[in-house]
Amino acid sequence: DSRTVFVQEGNVTHTHWIQGDRIGLHTDKESNISYQALSDGTSTEFSALGTPLEYEEGKKVYAYYPYSNLETDNEIYLPYTLSQTTEQPVPVFMYSTANITGKELNLQFKHVFAYLKITVTASMFREYKEKHYLNNELTLENSGIYIKSGEPISCYNTLFNLKTQEIQHGPDPYRSIIYCQDIDMNSENSYTYFIPVLPQSAFQNIEISFFY
Repeated sequence: DSRTVFVQEGNVTHTHWIQGDRIGLHTDKESNISYQALSDGTSTEFSALGTPLEYEEGKKVYAYYPYSNLETDNEIYLPYTLSQTTEQPVPVFMYSTANITGKELNLQFKHVFAYLKITVTASMFREYKEKHYLNNELTLENSGIYIKSGEPISCYNTLFNLKTQEIQHGPDPYRSIIYCQDIDMNSENSYTYFIPVLPQSAFQNIEISFFY
């Protein structure tokens, strides 16, 4: 499986390529050509896995990450985000469009998802449990964060069109996310999560609460 990681530098968070990360390339004549990253870093070079892209000056190329065999007609399934866990984080999904210039293709990737940065402590969950539950034997092992919006915020059979850069929802898009976390209920440590959500309108309120 290909992956990327988040690297924090002050108040800025970068997506960091990992050697072997796979991307898919599309053109008007070619479909889903696979390339892989040659090194770690905030930028990297890629090499073809199999038949390489045909280089033609000015040709427009559409790219996405992570590579998928399920793509069809320039449409890619976005990662499932309706239910998430700390043990199985949702893959980053990025896209880019560029023209071949001087036999080179320089891709600047953008994120489809926005990321909620949420920091919690076990004591916050203990206080919530004491306030809302009479059964003191409840543990934090199955605790989590519930995120709710008035707009579509999570993905389930959701498509992304590489050419139009549009997100295509099913007939009943989901407006919530369940995020299950694994924390030490006896600690006072803080836990920070980067939770992927679909972009929201500027004035859309997002509700965040705990559950057991």
